[in-house]
Amino acid sequence: MLSVTFVNHSERVAELLNRKLLACVKAAAVTLSDGYQTGLQDTIAPPHSKMGQIPHAYLGHKPGGFGPVNGYGQPNNTPLQGFAREQTEYLSDYIRGDANGDFGSVEGYVGFEPSHVGSRQDNYLLMHDASGRPWVMPLFKKTRQAMVNSAKTAFEGTE
Repeated sequence: MLSVTFVNHSERVAELLNRKLLACVKAAAVTLSDGYQTGLQDTIAPPHSKMGQIPHAYLGHKPGGFGPVNGYGQPNNTPLQGFAREQTEYLSDYIRGDANGDFGSVEGYVGFEPSHVGSRQDNYLLMHDASGRPWVMPLFKKTRQAMVNSAKTAFEGTE
């Protein structure tokens, strides 16, 4: 006698795919946020970056630069200027990448921590990008292959 049983594993397969996809997207987002931080901190700031140049790493007033808003050697980006908290590191240190959601709606994101940057208008790095000192797309293109590699590694390594 021969007996055949069919077992539906679609729920387990969907859960595995969800974990793999979430890990994949998160790895790509974190890699991109790391690429933005590295690229923005590559050159310590002289007074100003030139038009067309990725903004230099900047923390507080530099002679010949913007400000001083809050005094010499003090950060310009504070709650007095609309930021959610005082800047104690390079602004690019507040860039984060992550992902959330379920299969079919997983979303990755890269941005500045809401606890630090209150709005796009308060963020001089984004204003630089929009006004002739682009860094978002150049650093994205520079980081793209690393994002692919980290996403692939995360997908393959997730059980």
